[in-house]
Parts: sequence; structure tokens; C-alpha cells
Amino acid sequence: MIIADELEGGKRKELLEHHDLRISTMLRTSEDFIGYLLIGDKLSGDVYSDQDIKVLEIISRQLAVALQNAKAFAEIKEFNVTLQGRVEHATNRLRIANRHLKELDQAKDEFISMASHQLRTPLTTIKGYLSMLSEGDAGKLTAMQNQFVGYGFDASQRMVNLISDLLNVSRLSAGRFIIQPTPTDFVKMVSDEVRQLRSHAEAKKIALIFNPPAEAWPLVDLDDNKTRQVIMNFIDNAIYYTPSGEVRILLSRTPKSVHFEVHDTGIGVPRKAQGKLFGKFFRAENAQGVRPDGTGLGLYLAKRVVEDQGGTLIFSSTEGKGSIFGFDLPAKASKPVKQGGNHGHTSKSRTRRTSR
Repeated sequence: MIIADELEGGKRKELLEHHDLRISTMLRTSEDFIGYLLIGDKLSGDVYSDQDIKVLEIISRQLAVALQNAKAFAEIKEFNVTLQGRVEHATNRLRIANRHLKELDQAKDEFISMASHQLRTPLTTIKGYLSMLSEGDAGKLTAMQNQFVGYGFDASQRMVNLISDLLNVSRLSAGRFIIQPTPTDFVKMVSDEVRQLRSHAEAKKIALIFNPPAEAWPLVDLDDNKTRQVIMNFIDNAIYYTPSGEVRILLSRTPKSVHFEVHDTGIGVPRKAQGKLFGKFFRAENAQGVRPDGTGLGLYLAKRVVEDQGGTLIFSSTEGKGSIFGFDLPAKASKPVKQGGNHGHTSKSRTRRTSR
């Protein structure tokens, strides 16, 4: 603190008197220099007393802190204004980018839908003629010829299933994926899918075990076609990803629900991949090694079919030891169905396969 009246002369005294100042005190916090507090003559005309000086010393310290806080507040306020402007600018850019992405996504869905419908017609024709060849409509085939026709039919069927998955994903995006429940014989549905896939299991030397319930089950309201796809997907995946061992299908029911599970002794799902397993186009690394041609759509669609019918998925897995896939679906009972006769019917259609 510099007090003009205590100075005998010099530049500092001349400077203070030139500006009619009597006291100059530095404003400093423990860390920063803030500036100076300059004070002129007292209004009373008296000189500054020792008590006045002590008060000014106290005030100068508090004033330095107050000014520092005020400066910080002003900087924060200015930064907030700048930040808000930047956020609004970034938000507008994101809105524009999001709109463009939606337009691209819609164009993609429209292309997939159009291409899938266009591909279905020639594939249906190919499958029809291959089936006729296999059944001997063009003459008896040798064992090798029949085998080659079977390979072609299975490849065509895989393409049909892939197209169906793409169409279902397109319908999901467009909001046209509609559940249409009808009274369904659930046990017969599972039995039919097991029968369709048994040759696949036998070719891999996998034991496919399913013991239909002996008691009569009532009809339940389900979307027959979509639920069949889920059942087929779970069983087919279990066979594909089980190098050796068995695949076991379990059914049970309560008055309010039907319970379906597929147990396998296959490669399992790595723990780090389990949280993403039912996402669109996701496939675990070990599954890609076993089945490179998979799409990652089967489980995504299965989750949607089950949840859209008010059900819950069942899943657990240990890498290298096997997995359990299944679901619980609400059961609105109708009338009992006698078991046995209908489950023994042999279908001519070949195995339908999608991919995990």
C-alpha cells in the first residue's frame, strides 16, 4: 500500500497527486495479481487515519477475491453462451445428418424389399423344378444325380430363407411386421420342425432328442408361421454349432404359458458376445468360423417375434460347453388336441435353414 502523504517526494508521489489520489493498494489473492485499488481525498477533507488504513488493508484482500470470482463468473457465463451456440450448431448438423440417414435407410429398405420380391420368383421356379427332378418326374435319377439335385435344392432353400429374413427386417423398419395369432397346436408345430431337421442332425451324426408330451395340450393363440421360424432357427442353429454330442428339445406348460427350450453341447457363445447376440447382423467370432455364410438376422428376428407376442426369451451359454435357447409364450387355451397321429405325418418339403 502506497500512501501519498507519507511520501517525501519522487515520481510515485507526483503521479498520485497528478491524479488527485491519496492511496494506492495492490489487489492480490494467494495466487493471482488482480489490479490496484486507487483512493482519492476523504470527503471530510481529513487525512487517512491508521484505522482507515487497517480497514483498507482488510477490504483490499476481500475485494481481490471478490473481483477474481466475478471475473471467473463472467468468463463462465461467456463460455456458456459460446458453448450453447456450438451445441445448437452441432445439434442442427446432427438433425440434418439424421434426416439424411433416415432417407438413406428408407431407400435401402425399399431396395431390399424390391430386390427380395424379384429374387423370390426365379428361386421358387428353381426349387419347383429341382423338387420335380428329385421325385422322378423327369425320369429316375442315379444316386449321385439325386445327391446333386439335393445340394441345389438346399442351396436354393437357404437363399429363400435369407430373402425372407431380409424382407422381415424391411417390414420391421417400415412398421409392417404384424403378428397374426391363430389357434395353434404347439406340440405338433415343434414336432414338425424336429422332423424337418432330423436329416440335418443325422448327416452331422448329432443326436436330436425330442419326446412329445403324452398328455393332451390345448390349442394356443400364436402366429403360426413366425413362431415356426423361431423354433426352426433355434434347433437348426443348435445342430450347426454342435460338432458332436446332442441337441435336446424340451417342452412344458403352465395354465398361463408354454415353455420351449433347445439344449445343445456345442461351441457356446463367448461371454463378451452374449450381450450383443440378439442384435441385428451381429455374430460371435467363434460362430463365424463355423458358419461363414450366416447373416446374424435369425436371432434378431426371433427376439422380435417372441416379444411381439408378449413372451420372453430364454438364453444361457458357456463357451465350449453348449447353449440353451428358448422362450416362454403366453397361452390362451382353446380346446385339447389329441397327441400322436398328426405328429407322425411325413412332409415332403426339405429342411428350411436360417442362420444365427
